[in-house]
Amino acid sequence: AALRPYQTITILGKEVRRPAPFDEGLRQELKDVCESLELAVVEGCTYCADGFYEEQARCDGAICTHTDKEKLAWLETCSEAGVRNIEMESLQFGSFTHSVGAKAAVLSVCFLDRLKGDTVSITKDQLKEYETMPCRVVIQHIVGSVSKAQAFEV
Repeated sequence: AALRPYQTITILGKEVRRPAPFDEGLRQELKDVCESLELAVVEGCTYCADGFYEEQARCDGAICTHTDKEKLAWLETCSEAGVRNIEMESLQFGSFTHSVGAKAAVLSVCFLDRLKGDTVSITKDQLKEYETMPCRVVIQHIVGSVSKAQAFEV
């Protein structure tokens, strides 16, 4: 959770750094699918935090050791570094898939601008729609990939 493209894990008492790169080709393919489905696309980096509250610079948790001013300064630093999404899984996912030689990309739906606040203000129907978007994109990508593979077999 420090704007670094690697995961640090402890194995047998020793710290190990594992790179967590994502596949640019797959990223572009997913972006193309989003555009074909007429979904808004914002490209950027994902900031992977270790937790939901303090680690994501939230001030609404049980423990908060920073001020709103410090939070906004950190979020501005992240934004200037290209961060457009904050979550808690991508670094481990990228590290794992890279370690086993699998292509991977991050596909997220963001419905909250953390520079404007921490409170989600969308309706249940909007949330339901947003929850389906990644599945629609991935399914369309798989269908397209299978179709291309079948075309090569002919």
